[in-house]
Amino acid sequence: MSVLLLTMNACRSADTAGGDRYLWAAPAEPTGQPSIAEEVVAAGVPACASMGREVYPGTPSRFFAAFHTALLDGGSPGAAA
Repeated sequence: MSVLLLTMNACRSADTAGGDRYLWAAPAEPTGQPSIAEEVVAAGVPACASMGREVYPGTPSRFFAAFHTALLDGGSPGAAA
Protein backbone atom coordinates (compact mmCIF):
# COMPACT_ATOMS: atom_id res chain seq x y z
CA MET A 1 0.00 0.00 0.00
CA SER A 2 1.30 3.45 -0.89
CA VAL A 3 0.58 6.70 0.93
CA LEU A 4 -0.41 9.33 -1.65
CA LEU A 5 -1.29 12.19 0.71
CA LEU A 6 -0.47 12.82 4.35
CA THR A 7 -2.23 15.54 6.33
CA MET A 8 -0.81 16.56 9.71
CA ASN A 9 -2.65 18.58 12.31
CA ALA A 10 0.48 19.43 14.30
CA CYS A 11 1.96 22.86 14.92
CA ARG A 12 5.22 23.47 13.04
CA SER A 13 5.07 20.12 11.20
CA ALA A 14 6.07 22.03 8.05
CA ASP A 15 8.63 24.26 9.76
CA THR A 16 12.05 23.81 8.24
CA ALA A 17 15.60 24.40 9.30
CA GLY A 18 17.39 22.98 6.29
CA GLY A 19 15.91 24.85 3.36
CA ASP A 20 12.82 24.28 1.29
CA ARG A 21 13.90 21.78 -1.36
CA TYR A 22 10.63 19.83 -1.05
CA LEU A 23 8.28 22.67 -0.11
CA TRP A 24 6.44 24.66 -2.75
CA ALA A 25 5.94 27.73 -0.61
CA ALA A 26 8.95 29.55 0.77
CA PRO A 27 9.00 29.09 4.56
CA ALA A 28 9.27 31.94 7.02
CA GLU A 29 12.44 32.33 9.05
CA PRO A 30 13.59 28.86 10.14
CA THR A 31 13.42 28.02 13.82
CA GLY A 32 16.05 25.28 13.85
CA GLN A 33 13.50 22.46 14.01
CA PRO A 34 13.53 19.82 11.28
CA SER A 35 10.53 19.70 8.95
CA ILE A 36 8.45 16.55 9.33
CA ALA A 37 6.69 17.38 6.06
CA GLU A 38 9.99 17.67 4.21
CA GLU A 39 11.11 14.27 5.51
CA VAL A 40 7.79 12.68 4.52
CA VAL A 41 8.08 13.99 0.96
CA ALA A 42 11.74 12.95 0.79
CA ALA A 43 10.62 9.43 1.79
CA GLY A 44 8.40 9.29 -1.28
CA VAL A 45 4.97 10.56 -0.24
CA PRO A 46 3.92 12.77 -3.18
CA ALA A 47 1.80 15.25 -1.17
CA CYS A 48 1.77 16.47 2.42
CA ALA A 49 -0.35 19.18 4.05
CA SER A 50 0.96 20.43 7.38
CA MET A 51 1.30 23.51 9.57
CA GLY A 52 4.21 25.94 9.30
CA ARG A 53 3.60 27.73 12.59
CA GLU A 54 1.54 27.54 15.75
CA VAL A 55 -2.16 27.87 14.98
CA TYR A 56 -5.27 28.61 17.00
CA PRO A 57 -7.13 25.42 18.02
CA GLY A 58 -10.03 25.88 15.58
CA THR A 59 -7.88 26.74 12.56
CA PRO A 60 -6.87 23.19 11.51
CA SER A 61 -10.50 21.98 11.69
CA ARG A 62 -11.63 24.78 9.38
CA PHE A 63 -8.66 24.33 7.04
CA PHE A 64 -8.95 20.56 6.73
CA ALA A 65 -12.74 20.69 6.28
CA ALA A 66 -12.27 22.98 3.27
CA PHE A 67 -9.18 21.07 2.10
CA HIS A 68 -10.86 17.66 2.11
CA THR A 69 -14.01 19.07 0.50
CA ALA A 70 -11.89 20.50 -2.34
CA LEU A 71 -10.15 17.12 -2.75
CA LEU A 72 -13.47 15.29 -2.90
CA ASP A 73 -14.62 17.78 -5.54
CA GLY A 74 -11.67 16.66 -7.70
CA GLY A 75 -9.08 19.30 -6.80
CA SER A 76 -5.38 18.57 -6.51
CA PRO A 77 -3.72 18.84 -3.09
CA GLY A 78 -1.94 22.04 -4.20
CA ALA A 79 -5.15 23.64 -5.43
CA ALA A 80 -7.08 22.47 -2.35
CA ALA A 81 -4.56 24.08 -0.03
